[in-house]
Amino acid sequence: MKNLLLILLLAPTLLHAQQYTRTTIQHRADSFLLAYTRHDILAHSKWVPGTGAYSTYTYTNRKGKLKYTMLPWEDSTYTTGNFAGIKVWYDVTYPYPKCAIADTIRTHIIIDLDGQLELRHTPDISVIPDYVWENDSCKNVQ
Repeated sequence: MKNLLLILLLAPTLLHAQQYTRTTIQHRADSFLLAYTRHDILAHSKWVPGTGAYSTYTYTNRKGKLKYTMLPWEDSTYTTGNFAGIKVWYDVTYPYPKCAIADTIRTHIIIDLDGQLELRHTPDISVIPDYVWENDSCKNVQ
């Protein structure tokens, strides 16, 4: 009887656990990157789902403890537990021929998503120089 009561009390918690596929996470992160940059910058950005911190997400387990684990490799496999968030790293290698001294912009942009795949913080796009945003040459840059 106690087990049945425990199952009934935990059922709503288990039913509302957010779980996502790798494809869903990437699509959502791409949409936020596009919202803060441009199509041409997104086209030269590569999602880094490799190893280590680049592919680790957080979730809460059944006991309510925050855990870290690797993102599933298969696109159709769901994440574990109640998804709490992920930081999606993008390697940006943007060719910029209008500037002879810096003809390629190489940087990272991080999209920080919460448990509902909403943006936690505005991404730092200041790593992309102003002359790129203005579509100008870099002659006036000191």
